[in-house]
Order: sequence, then structure tokens, then C-alpha cells
Amino acid sequence: MGLDGARHPLLGAVLDIAGRDAQVLTGRISLETHPWLADHAVLGAVPLPGAAFLDLVLHAAAGSGCERVEELTLEAPLVLPEQGAVDLQVVVGDADGDGRRSVEVHARSAGDGWLRHATGTLATSGRAEPASASGPWPPQDSVALETSGLYGGLRDFGLAYGPAFQGVRRAWQGPEGRVFAEVAVDEETARAAGDFVVHPALLDAALHVLSFLPGAGDAVRLPFAWSDVTVHQTGTAAVRVEVVPVGSEAVRLTLSDTAGLPVLTVGSLALRPVSAQALAAARGGVAGDALYEVSWATALATAGAKSESWALLGEGPEEWGEVDPDVPRFADLAALRAAVEGGASVPRTVVLPLVSAPDGGLDDVVAGARSVLRRVLAVVQEWLADERLSASRLVLVTREAVATEPNAAVDLAHAPVWGLVRSAQTENPGRFVLVDTDAATAEAVEGNAALALLTDALSAAGAAGERELALRGERVLVPRLVRSTAGTAEPVPFLGEGAAEGTVLVTGGTGALGGRLARHLVERHGVRRLLLAARRGAEAPGAAALRAELAGLGAEVSFVACDVADPHAAEALFAQAGQVAAVVHTAGVVADGLVTGLSPERLDAVLRPKIDAAWHLHRLAERHKVGAFVLYSSIAGVTGSGGQANYAAANAFLDALAHHRRSAGAPATSLAWGLWAQESALTGALAAADRDRIARSGLVPLSPEEGLELFDTAVARDVTAAVVARLDLAGVRARAAEEDPPALLRQLVPAARPRSSAESGPAPDLAGLPDAERERVLTESVRTLTATLLGHGSPTDVDLERGFLDLGVDSLSALELRNRLQARTGLRLPSTLVFDHPSPRALVRHLHAELGEAHAAVDRPGPAELDRLALSLAGRAPDDDWRVDMTIRLRNLLAGLESGPPAAPAPEADSLRTASNEELFDLIDNDLGIS
Repeated sequence: MGLDGARHPLLGAVLDIAGRDAQVLTGRISLETHPWLADHAVLGAVPLPGAAFLDLVLHAAAGSGCERVEELTLEAPLVLPEQGAVDLQVVVGDADGDGRRSVEVHARSAGDGWLRHATGTLATSGRAEPASASGPWPPQDSVALETSGLYGGLRDFGLAYGPAFQGVRRAWQGPEGRVFAEVAVDEETARAAGDFVVHPALLDAALHVLSFLPGAGDAVRLPFAWSDVTVHQTGTAAVRVEVVPVGSEAVRLTLSDTAGLPVLTVGSLALRPVSAQALAAARGGVAGDALYEVSWATALATAGAKSESWALLGEGPEEWGEVDPDVPRFADLAALRAAVEGGASVPRTVVLPLVSAPDGGLDDVVAGARSVLRRVLAVVQEWLADERLSASRLVLVTREAVATEPNAAVDLAHAPVWGLVRSAQTENPGRFVLVDTDAATAEAVEGNAALALLTDALSAAGAAGERELALRGERVLVPRLVRSTAGTAEPVPFLGEGAAEGTVLVTGGTGALGGRLARHLVERHGVRRLLLAARRGAEAPGAAALRAELAGLGAEVSFVACDVADPHAAEALFAQAGQVAAVVHTAGVVADGLVTGLSPERLDAVLRPKIDAAWHLHRLAERHKVGAFVLYSSIAGVTGSGGQANYAAANAFLDALAHHRRSAGAPATSLAWGLWAQESALTGALAAADRDRIARSGLVPLSPEEGLELFDTAVARDVTAAVVARLDLAGVRARAAEEDPPALLRQLVPAARPRSSAESGPAPDLAGLPDAERERVLTESVRTLTATLLGHGSPTDVDLERGFLDLGVDSLSALELRNRLQARTGLRLPSTLVFDHPSPRALVRHLHAELGEAHAAVDRPGPAELDRLALSLAGRAPDDDWRVDMTIRLRNLLAGLESGPPAAPAPEADSLRTASNEELFDLIDNDLGIS
């Protein structure tokens, strides 16, 4: 039985990890060895029940000394194959200071890699004491429900439960939407109940009564996130169940034995719709591991966050009210730089709240987005240009720029800022943080309390290495990429009713991707009328052959030379198309370059075919009641590709536009594509070094066939904004020992130890080495990193005396080399590092000298400590007693350094209490000798 340490029916060996307080529990399951699992069929597949995941984790928790499952999120369904077995691993991490442990459940089928299906946290505290039986059963004022047709109805809905899982015996409807039930497993299953913590068939059957809740019949919903789960007794075969709705998508659950004593309590169980496509994808195929969404479900703990020095640029948001007068405020960066030039301390964090362009209505969305982007680009470039700010981070605060919940409204002027700044973050780690707020935050947290929440959140983010935050009420959310499990019971068709008579408009339709899609729409979706719009129209290379091919398939194809970014041209295009059934916007251009060299003109060149064109298409689609609206976006807008700040901004707008349309009840799907194997106008200029850099980021090229399969899956699942990319998670995990994965990937690839962006100072393993050994290690590091960036087979291929430019290092790889060396050495290195020290030998010498000086500064910490003191005092408005106390202590400290123990408090304390600031500064300068 789980809680006494015996083997679990689904698990075998328990492995202790050497040198750690962690465990791995392994097992192997199949429908042949565990035939009762076949009684849990969903939409034609047999997924491992969510109740089984919970039981595995409860067993692991007990074996590691934990009493409670604080949270458990099911990331991807584990569909059991008809033939063969699935290997299981339950990984329990080391205990932290509070006794909490991470837990993960992984699985793999024969020939496949490991895939994480669930992740959570175990806790040692918070176990509730079992309550005594009390009150009548069923509770008073409850009304009996008809259960005889329950399982027939569920089967019609796609949930086919066999005898082992048909456990609901009786049920009642109680007040306030509560449901009560009696649940018991059959005799054969009951004999095995004692081997489990809570038998999955029993717990799953307890969830069947959720079908009696109001509104439960619109989709197939399966367990998604368990919270605050406590076991009170094990081995039970019959229970009483109480279900209490918590919001629209979650319930609170209590299981008691037949005497009324608690068996299991669940503080919250969130449910999520699942589709047949999601389960089919989980069986195998590219859609199972290449379709993701950005989830904002992870909350960042801010308790105990360490405050740091900070300043505010411009005016704070209106809801902040009067900002604390002790906080340094500057009109803009120029004012901050002037203050620093005058001797003011450089704050660790500088906050810039963004204000949208004047509200001219929806007609000015494009102009507003472009205006805000130009301002942010100028600020980012100004921030990076001043090396005195290199140890500080700039926080840009937006308003409703990201959708943290389905169908949430977004500010389309602020949304592209996130794409641009994400690229700036990639190019310059630790220099920028994005924070988004909303109206609910303003209502829940007012005035300086909002400011306190922000500063606490920023401190916690720095400690956790997070670079993106969303403040929602009093919660601080961070984004995580998760496998997409969205969907409905029936797939959403790409084309709606009457589509056969309508036209499908594809922009960029003569390009490599647009042409492939056109063929696919005709062959797979039965489209018979296509309007392919591009700048060159029928004169584009390959257009004639494409027309002939599609005509041979029975489709009528029209080519139009059109600049869709021109609103008048876009309107004429719709007029020519007649009845438009669907729009697919694939057009786009790139003009790559580092954010520091990006001009407003290069910004606009990339924004125009994306932002302008998409917005005009959206307005026309609204007017013409278009049934499907698909945007070809890019993963660049989600992850912030280096050297593509303009492209990332444009695609972040497309993702936001999809959310904007959904919030208004209009159809929309934005597909943030990763790398396609097929060469296109966007990827044709990529050199081998560029493709190597993309591969190091974890992106694997998608074949055209895979891409079109994913197109169908994303549209069928009715996803609003999907990340469509094949990720080399194993490679990212392998590199985690040297560099933690991006925070966005931590739910897919957990970091061994999230490194704080605030961590600074020389790496002890380098700074403390003898000179000769330090130079040798640095030489090896520089050569190895350079060889990796240039795609060389061996570090010895890098000539130490040859210039970086001659070796083939471009601006982007130079920046990547700087970032990797900065992470390796712990030094703050300028963006011009490779150009200031233009050969590997010169760079090694510079790093050697810098580490030597940094090590000496650590041995003599006085100046650094005074710098930290100055930062901590920045912006204070001390009272008289504080001023006197600090002055005396500084004077005594200096006296102690010269003659031994600190002197007693000086007798002139009273006169110091009345001294002005100028007189105190004179005392420090003249009497104490500090300047």
C-alpha cells in the first residue's frame, strides 16, 4: 500500500539519487498487464486517468516524507497503446528549506523519448486533521438524482467507462450547486484497493458526478490541475463524495468513508476540455509534441522578496496615486543620466510605465502601435548605449498587453512592445524586464500598495531569473510554454457552413509557404475557389505552375497583385473576392539586425506587411462575416529571437490580434511558427552559422508535411494563439548544466537551479585560480565557445591570433559570445566586447585582467560595500535621529579602522541633530576624510 512504503501496482523500483535527497520511482504499464485501465476510454482512446497520476504522486509523496500534494498539473495526456508497454518515471526532487519537493511524471513508449506528462509540488505541512462524522447522509435539503442513465449518456458523449470505472451508485443535488454521491468499485477492483493510496477507478468514478453540475455537458473535460490534496486514510473501496463548484472550471472535492470519516480532500480540481485530436496526437505523430501554448497559470511567490534601490521614469500610472516621495523620479533617461553624471547613485532597477498613444478609436490602432514601438525602441537603444547603466535593469510596464486568460481583451498598441523587448532581452540578458498590469489590478490594489506589489514582484523576479511578469489583482503571474491540450468534443472545421460557395483569401499566396498551403486547402479541405494575393501577383515566380496544378485538382484560382497593407487595396481585394469564407494571412518580410542598430525605417518596413495588413484584413473580415481567420505568426514574437526585434514586435501584434478578435466573439487563430525546413523568402538568407544558432536555441526544422498537419490540428482544436514548433527539449536539457533554459521553457525543461538575473561578481572557480591556470581555462573557454558559434568541429580550429571578423564572427554571434562569457565569468561585459578586443588572444588577456581585478576587489571589499551602502540609501528621507546615528557610526567606523575598536558615541550628538545636510556633508568630507 502506498503509504506504508510497499510497492505500488503501477510502479516497481525506487532509486535514490547519489549525493541528493531525491528519488526516482520507475514502472511499466500496458493494457495487457493492467487490463482494468482499458475500462477508461475517452473519445476512442485510452488515456491514463488523471486520478491515476494523482495516486502515483501521492504514493511518491508518502515515500519522501511529504503529507500533501500542494499542486499537480497534467501537461499532456498519456494515451496507452493497444500493443506494447509504456515506461513510467516519477521523479521527486530535493527538499527545499520548507520541506517542499518538486515532482514530475514522465513516460515513454518503445522507441520514443521521455515526455513529461505532469508536474507539481509536494509539501510536508498543512495536513488537515480528519473530522469526526457528523450530520445526516445525504445532507438535508438535497434532492435525489436519476443515475440509471448516467453511463449511457456519458458513452454517447465520448466517455466509455467499463465495469471497473462504473462506480456511481446514488447521487443528490444539494444547495448552492453542490452534488453528493455514493461511489463504490466492483468486487474485483475492491480486492486491489488496498494496494493503492486511493484506487484510480474509485477516484475517477467520484468525478463522474461532475456531469450533474450545471453547464457540464458542452465539452469533454478531464482533470487538469489538482491543488491542496491530502490523504486521510487509504485502501477504501467505497466512499461518499461531496462536490462544490469553485468558479466555472474548478471544483472542491471531499471523499469520506461510509462512516463519514475523511478519505481524501482536494482543495481545488481544475478541468480542461480535451478533443479527439488531442488524444490522437498524444498517441504519436508530430502534433503530439510540436503544438504549444503560453500559459500564465504559474504564480510567482513574492513573500520575503528583498528590496533593492529603484527609480521611476516619467509619471506613474494613474492608479498608483501619489508615488512615495522618497522614490527617485526622473522625467526621462536623459534626466537620470544627468543625475548620475552629477554623482547620484545608479539605481539597480529603473521603472518606465508606458502610456498608450492618445485614444483615437480602433481606426488609430496601427498608428498607436507604431508610435509606442518607436518610443520604446529609442528608450531601449538609449539604455544600452550608457555603460554606466550596465549593472541596472529597465522595467517596462504595459497595460493589458498580454492575455493571461482565454478571451481576455488586449491593448494592441502595447502588445508589440513585448515582442521587441523580448528580442532586446535575448541580446542583452538581465537588462530588461516586462511587466503587464490590468484594470483588475488597479481595482484590487490601490495607490502605494500597487507600487509595493510591483517592487516586491520585481525583486522576486530577479531572484528567480524571471524576465516577464503579469500583475493580475494581487497575483504575480509568469509565462510558461505548455503542450496544447485545447479542443472541443467535435473538431472545429476550417471552413464554416456554405464554404463551398465562398472564396478563401491567402495573402503571400505565391510564396513558398503560401503556395504549399493553397495546395493543402484544395486537397485536404476541399476548397474550390482561391484568391492568392501577393505584391507581384501572377508575375511571381512559380505562379503559372501553381495555377495549373490547382486547376488540375478542380480549383478556380485567381492571382492578384496587391499591397494588403494599403487599406484601399485591401478593400478592393475583398470586393473582387465576392463571398470570402476564410482569410489566411501568411505575408511578411524580415530585415534582421541587432536592436541597437535598428532604425525607425527598418522597424516600419517589417511592421507594415504584418501589423498594417493584418489590421485591415481584420476590419474587412468583421464587415464581411468571414468564418475563419488564420494568421501566420512566428515564435520570434514569443521567445524574442536575437537580431529580430522588429519581426518579433510585428508577430506579437498578430498573436494579440487573435486574442482581440476572440474577446469580441470573432473567429481567430494565430500560429507562431518555428523553423520550416522548406526554404522561403524569410529563411532563404540564413547562413549555416544562422541555422546552427537556431539549432542551439532548441528549434528543429519542420517538414512541409509536418507543418500542414499542425495547421490542421491547431485549427481543429480551435486554439487562439499556438506556438507551432518542434523543440529539441533533450538538447536544451543537456545544456542546462552550463546554462539554465529560458524561464519560458521551465515547465518543459526545469532548471537545475534558476539563476538570478541579479547575480553578479566574478565566478569563484575562475577568479580564485592561480594566474597561469586561470589563463588556460579562459583560453579553452573562448576557443570552445567561438568554435561552437562558428560551427567548427574542434576548438583547435580557432586561431587565437586571428581576428574575430576574419574568423567569421558577425554582430549577432559576437553578442552571443559576449553573453556566454558573461554567464561563465560573472563579469559585466560591454556589447562591444569582441570589437574592443578583436582576437581570441586579446579577449583572453582582457578577461584575465578583469577577473584578477575583481578577485582583488573581493579581497578588499570596502569600496564595493560603500557602493552598496550608497545604493541602499538612495532616495531616503531620513529623520533627525537617523541622520545623527548614521553620522556617528560612520565616524566611529573610520576611527576604528585607524586605531582599533570603535569609539563611544561622540558628545556632540545634540549639535549634530540640528545640523543641516550641507553641514553633515562637510563633516563627512573634512572630519572623516571620505569623499
